[in-house]
Amino acid sequence: MAIRSDARLGGSIPQFHRVPETPGLKPLFHSQRDIALILDKTIKPGYGVLKAGTVMSLCSITGKLYPYPQASAILNDTNAKAYLVADAGSSAVVLYTTIEDSYKFQVDDELILDGDYSGVAEVQSMDDATPAQNDVYVLTHTASGTVLTTAALGATPDSGDVLAALIGGANVAAYAAAPFTLADASTKLTITWKAVGVQTLAVGTKTVGTSVPTVTQTTAGTAYDATLTDAENLGAISAIDRTAVNSTQAEITFATAITNYANFTTAKYANLYVKSDGVAATPFAEAKSILDADVDTGTGEFAVGALTSVVISNAVLYTASLIGLDAAAITDLSTVTDGRFTILK
Repeated sequence: MAIRSDARLGGSIPQFHRVPETPGLKPLFHSQRDIALILDKTIKPGYGVLKAGTVMSLCSITGKLYPYPQASAILNDTNAKAYLVADAGSSAVVLYTTIEDSYKFQVDDELILDGDYSGVAEVQSMDDATPAQNDVYVLTHTASGTVLTTAALGATPDSGDVLAALIGGANVAAYAAAPFTLADASTKLTITWKAVGVQTLAVGTKTVGTSVPTVTQTTAGTAYDATLTDAENLGAISAIDRTAVNSTQAEITFATAITNYANFTTAKYANLYVKSDGVAATPFAEAKSILDADVDTGTGEFAVGALTSVVISNAVLYTASLIGLDAAAITDLSTVTDGRFTILK
């Protein structure tokens, strides 16, 4: 007679798994852990559960560890950042984040503000105040292979007629594929680039007509930047008020007023983190070690920090087990990548 368990599995019927079995905890070390240089450290409170393999930084004020803030403002795999819930204002000395995230900070911590600087699209202008009947204009951008050529203009043409001829007729397909848009600006055409960044000048010429169109830059393009190069050091935190906005937000007051507040909006993932020890310039963050074990630092009012051990050097680790190891952290830690391994020398 078949023996049945309390789980109602028949003793004579094999157990059947309908989903694949997965391995347990991901290993961190490929080399022997015993030969690695490992230090005992204390982690600041408020960052919740941190997994083994998390890249860690060292707080400039407390000397305690905290998760390394990744270079891209969009990324927060290590939970190092507290995102703003309201845009920074001009010359502001207070910022607002969630109450739970506010427990990542303590009074006197040195506060860093970062955002995802999205770059600027370049604007150019083609000036020709005297278009005349039968003029033929050509607008060329060699880098993209764009060539827009008008037919002969009609009687008493103006800049609007030049625009219509450049974007219409036989130019419709070429204009749609061009890396810029054109607009009439009264005696001029405005050339606005679709992508952010520095652009080469377009070239305006005439195959018929005597005056020469001139293309000039009116707004300089700047490249997209998600590498913390616009981060600002706001100095020491002087107060944290968790009763702000009917106790729905935390107000953090700091020493140094924000300079380029337009860079730090919620739309640009503006965020706060604490300054790393020994880093005097942007990005004010530096990777120092790798967390050796899972720890719970607590969240909100119950955050108390944690004791842990971290790997400093002399180890071969599995890259897939590392959390927050971006290009900047690789430079800070002087690691070497070898296939699926990361080597800490």
